[in-house]
Amino acid sequence: ALRVSARRDAVTRVGVHGHLPMQSGGAAVVKGMLRGSSREGFVECVRRLRDAIPGVSVTTDIIVGFPGETEDDFEQTLDVTAAAAFDSAFTFEYSKRPGTAAVNLDGHLDHATVNGRYQRLAELTRDLALKLQTTFAAAERVTLHFGALSNPCDPREAVQAPPPGLDGRLEAATT
Repeated sequence: ALRVSARRDAVTRVGVHGHLPMQSGGAAVVKGMLRGSSREGFVECVRRLRDAIPGVSVTTDIIVGFPGETEDDFEQTLDVTAAAAFDSAFTFEYSKRPGTAAVNLDGHLDHATVNGRYQRLAELTRDLALKLQTTFAAAERVTLHFGALSNPCDPREAVQAPPPGLDGRLEAATT
């Protein structure tokens, strides 16, 4: 079961990023993966995390095409992804890996089906990321310039590299 517990005064220790590996929004798929979460519990966990830490970036992992995944299971994955409004998602097409329990499961999907679902999920996650990025357009915020960005894919860090001599100084920047 997923649980979120955070104190507002502990945010400096937690940071501004939470990674919650959803894997799938389909109940049957989650069960087949031997995960203990539910769609509702997962969305509630994301909501509680965002309530506890305003501005937190939430990312996830999603596997498309796990053995036995139905179109309805996949639609549930899309629904949870949209409801959670992830900042970013690391998405993967299921692949058979020797030595794993899943390789022996029934219901392996053909590549065309898996790839088609993957493309639909990629479109949704791109749309969510674009929507998020537009909230940062022309926003002024304090930034600390010190060397390379820790996560250049995070729009919260998408600022111009500082000119020489500004490293390590706080300044206002417009993104």
